[in-house]
Amino acid sequence: FAIRYPRDFIQKVQNVAPCALPYGKWKVEKTSKANHLALITFGPMLDKIVNAINDANLDVTVVNAVYQKPLDREMLQSLIGFDTIVIHDAYATPFGFVNSTLAMLISLGFKGTIVPLAIADEFIKQATIQEQMDDMHVNVLDVLAKLKTL
Repeated sequence: FAIRYPRDFIQKVQNVAPCALPYGKWKVEKTSKANHLALITFGPMLDKIVNAINDANLDVTVVNAVYQKPLDREMLQSLIGFDTIVIHDAYATPFGFVNSTLAMLISLGFKGTIVPLAIADEFIKQATIQEQMDDMHVNVLDVLAKLKTL
């Protein structure tokens, strides 16, 4: 049993617009022109990932999995026509959100390629959150590099 306390400071965000997103629903942050590549991700890195994708001029649909439980079945169904779906969880091993999402995509009949990006299931040495994300290859640049190869 372990409890991880982050060493990084969390900045309070002012003037955040209220969101009328219903419980359990995900949000499309960026829509691609073609149904080739989709990225499902969430958390504080999301805006940086979207900005990096835009800066690199990549044609990727980005889905914000605002709620990891329950999974948004309707959103996942809308992604069935994509060739490749990347499921990115920079905060956990693949044995939670990534595998649950993967299993639901398969149960919905997804026939394309699913690429999991998550923390390896191994001991992680003490470091800052950014250093750990760098070591586990789940940071913004790693996500961008993976998307460029697909």
